[in-house]
Amino acid sequence: MTEFVLSPYSVLQVGKPVGIFKTYVFEGIYQTGETVLPGSGSRVGGTKVADLNKDGEITAADQTITGDSNPDYIFGLSTSLRYKRFDLAAFISGVQGNQLYNLSRYSFENPLGGRNLLAGAVNRWSPTNPNNDYTNGAQGGRIPVSDRFVEDGSFIRLKNISLGYTLPRIKGVSNARIYVSANNLLTITDYSGYDPEVNTFGGSNVLVGVDNLVYPTAKTFLLGLQIGF
Repeated sequence: MTEFVLSPYSVLQVGKPVGIFKTYVFEGIYQTGETVLPGSGSRVGGTKVADLNKDGEITAADQTITGDSNPDYIFGLSTSLRYKRFDLAAFISGVQGNQLYNLSRYSFENPLGGRNLLAGAVNRWSPTNPNNDYTNGAQGGRIPVSDRFVEDGSFIRLKNISLGYTLPRIKGVSNARIYVSANNLLTITDYSGYDPEVNTFGGSNVLVGVDNLVYPTAKTFLLGLQIGF
């Protein structure tokens, strides 16, 4: 199998689509008394990943395809309605079935020090709090790149909605319309990041579907007046 490594989480493989993720498989946190497999750089209280080939150590051979940034389908819906002097237009778009690699979340779960962490890290592992989500602070940046950060990127977004009212005839004016418009007003998604419609490496046609602290799409509101003479 011919494979080209693009990043610690993305590869190109012959016969596979562009934009696939190849990572370790997350299996929780090493608990007190468990044997830490060599090769993962982990420790008790640190991330545990699957030994897929069952050779007793963690190596690149234990990485596998864990996600695909290509959606099953992309859709859009536009509508325009008019009633007497009122008009309403809306545009909805979305994607279904794609995955994103949430590198932002990886960074904010990584207890390197000198940076903010996600609020959930308050519940990080300790001998008296043996959870399976957030690593011990002593793990210190040794979090393996795993499918814990591969997330469903499906979303539905109200890209634009506009409501207008055409004013009664005014002398010297052929038409006048007042309107209010909003962009990116509503997004429905299970993605935990700021914005599922992201692509950190926008200049690359092979490294896609990665969210590395991308500034989210802004909501904008506009009040306007159109006048024709």
